[in-house]
Amino acid sequence: MKFTPKTEKDINESRLLPAGIYDFKIADAVPKTSGPNSKNPGTPYIGLRMQVWSAEGAMRFVDGMLHPAMEAQLRHFCEVGGLMEHYDAGTLQAENCVGVAGKVKLRMREAEGNFGAKNEVQDFVVSKDKPAKATPAPVKVAANEDDVTF
Repeated sequence: MKFTPKTEKDINESRLLPAGIYDFKIADAVPKTSGPNSKNPGTPYIGLRMQVWSAEGAMRFVDGMLHPAMEAQLRHFCEVGGLMEHYDAGTLQAENCVGVAGKVKLRMREAEGNFGAKNEVQDFVVSKDKPAKATPAPVKVAANEDDVTF
């Protein structure tokens, strides 16, 4: 048997998606609270479990979060998911997030200490294509037609 030897790092990184933009769907969302070692201990946030698809159709699970301190990412998620009424109200629940689908920009985070390399969300991609609003056709009024007959 012949094979190409790989390091543990190579094996782990081969399971990750390269940095880029991918289709995603939220498979699960859970309310959580940041731990004592975080920058904002005790802050409620939403943990996300996303299905992410490569261009070849391979699916991977990527964990993410919606945290109040990650202002741009939180707003962009709500825009992508059609949840702006929740964003504008300043409240978002985990159950509102399940099923949201769109595009996500991923990056690769290098292994640190006991933690292996992983994909993480850089941002949610808001579509530049907004549906065109219907504009009513202008009503043409002939000169001197001030009176309307019934």
